Amino acid sequence: MKLNGRFSPFEEERNENDPDADFPIQEKTVDFQGKERAFEITNHAFGLGFIVQAVEQGKEEGYVFSAFDPNSPYLALGKLRDKMKRALSTCHLVKEDGQYWPFHDTLRGRITSEEGNPILVVDGIPLSLEELGKMIVMHEGWEFTLRFIDRTEV
Repeated sequence: MKLNGRFSPFEEERNENDPDADFPIQEKTVDFQGKERAFEITNHAFGLGFIVQAVEQGKEEGYVFSAFDPNSPYLALGKLRDKMKRALSTCHLVKEDGQYWPFHDTLRGRITSEEGNPILVVDGIPLSLEELGKMIVMHEGWEFTLRFIDRTEV
């Protein structure tokens, strides 16, 4: 019940913009193969703004996305969903004869580690540096560009 445009102090109504009540979010989305992937989306507030992060469920190393907004976790959530949709719609790897190969001349993913060893996660698939080395031998003699990008700002 509202009194003069304000909520009554005696009424327990849910605030429609309460991140603590809205997060975490369990969400499913479809990737480039039509495979449904489940994510848990969490909100992390700090002095400079809000980071919203989606972690793929059911996989030790899978897709992880994050987005930042200085004003609202809901604006960050919109950015996160756009980023997820773009990334999940592109295939970077193809599996042939039990080995992964680049689908085209660009690999995109994230860097993580396991027991101090670097792991590159591409298309939600963890690759060791040895596996990456086997993949890029097919491009011997070519040139390359290695870029590290903070995708929370994109």
